[in-house]
Amino acid sequence: MKKPILLFLLFFFAIQVFAQEHKINISIDTTYIKLKQITKPAVSISLKNAVKFNNKYYCIINETPLTESSWNRNKLIIISDKGDSIIGVELFDHFISSSYSDLFIYKDRITIKDYYTSKTYFLDTIQYKWIETEEADDLIYEDKEFYVTYMDFGEWGSTTWFRDKKTNKEYDIVGFPNVFRLNGDFYLIGYSGVNLLKNFEELKLSNVDYYYNIIKDKRSSKNKGSVLY
Repeated sequence: MKKPILLFLLFFFAIQVFAQEHKINISIDTTYIKLKQITKPAVSISLKNAVKFNNKYYCIINETPLTESSWNRNKLIIISDKGDSIIGVELFDHFISSSYSDLFIYKDRITIKDYYTSKTYFLDTIQYKWIETEEADDLIYEDKEFYVTYMDFGEWGSTTWFRDKKTNKEYDIVGFPNVFRLNGDFYLIGYSGVNLLKNFEELKLSNVDYYYNIIKDKRSSKNKGSVLY
């Protein structure tokens, strides 16, 4: 667990330095949770995905036995904002072992997507059941002006697209999996730190054949057996 903790501390330090340089106030809150009720003993736990929705944290954690590191499994847990309540929700088999899936909010619902099959499910937060739905966009940020998507191609890299809703033009950049906007400026967060983007037109204008929906359709067709790459 030392390596993930070290990476987190380095990343947090980078955010603090960036915030100080650009005069951004960051508030910190700590919630303590007890995982004994939903995890097995003698396992190493790492956080894969987490989103906050309706004052609850929806998290996918990965469990690896300390005595058998070749075996691991994913699990979804729901944590109250105070950390005093934890609920475990079953995942489908292909998400339990998947290393190429994502959990995010799409159309105001908790959504999970497998990138090998493009299958998408949303969570019924009352019955705690997964319901299959149409393939979701890889949306990471949206406001009245922009629609921002991100795709990870594994060893071939990743891309983040900014679509200007006014013109429908798209701009792309080597992938940043997290994008936020504050006072009109974009903050692009990647594994190496935080980058400030004041003007989205500084990005490269995408070729029409490299628009997000074109690439998404190609990937979906490839996953169904067509050779398009």
